[in-house]
Amino acid sequence: MARLAGTVAGVAVTTTVVQLADPGVMVSTALAVVCIFGAYLTLRTGYAVTTACVSAYVVFLLGLQAGDPLETALERVLLTLMGGAVALGAYALFPTWQTARLAERLAEWLAGAGRYTAEVMGVFGDPAGRDRRAVRDALLDSREARSELLQAIERADAEPVRHADQVPEFSRKQLDRARTAVGLLGRSAVLMEAHLPDGESPPVQGAAEFADELRYATAIAAAALLIGEPLDFSGLREAHTRWDAALAGRPESGPDDRTAVARAGATLMMRAVADLEKAVRSRRVPSGT
Repeated sequence: MARLAGTVAGVAVTTTVVQLADPGVMVSTALAVVCIFGAYLTLRTGYAVTTACVSAYVVFLLGLQAGDPLETALERVLLTLMGGAVALGAYALFPTWQTARLAERLAEWLAGAGRYTAEVMGVFGDPAGRDRRAVRDALLDSREARSELLQAIERADAEPVRHADQVPEFSRKQLDRARTAVGLLGRSAVLMEAHLPDGESPPVQGAAEFADELRYATAIAAAALLIGEPLDFSGLREAHTRWDAALAGRPESGPDDRTAVARAGATLMMRAVADLEKAVRSRRVPSGT
């Protein structure tokens, strides 16, 4: 709907300007540049405004060519309306409700947060061999997955879902608790990233192995969310218990000791996965899953 409204508004206003003012080549070029600048400027403020700017940009470019720009502009509007009608009709017949995809979005964020925490923990286990860019890439992927979940929740709140097979797997309280748990998982890695060891630092004993177990466990848990299976972090919990016991007797050199940072971060991560298990323990599994 935003694309339809933006296209019609942009073409209508710009065509009126071209027909009444008859701007020359230089003025049309300048206005086209202004319109495309406006499109980039409003990318994150609203799809209708961005589309209106793009449509105005196209009309001004058409005014630079030989022929009747009004006819071409009207064809653009007509084709946009036809395409919009087909899209809206298809959506009405086969809706892709975001309500039914909240578990998928949550699973994507969990997998992304798991990769990020594993990359950060891996640097503690192998400061010289780990690629620091992988940490940043994993963080960006996790943030993107979180943003997509928040957008899906916002859309789901406005959906008139009535069919029994579209009842969400999570109550809103369960989903909020699960979001809090995955958020804690990510924040624990953010805190650890602020204390990443340099390449010449000695590795933290067992951190690399725990990172691999963490990456595997969160990936399996994300898959379990998708297929409706219960989450099971028992393997990760056992790995953490063994690792923490091995480090328990090591003397700490102070609050900036890398081993102490790794242990504290791992404790927060285990608290996060425990909270996630509790949050989704009694979720409803849709029929046919």
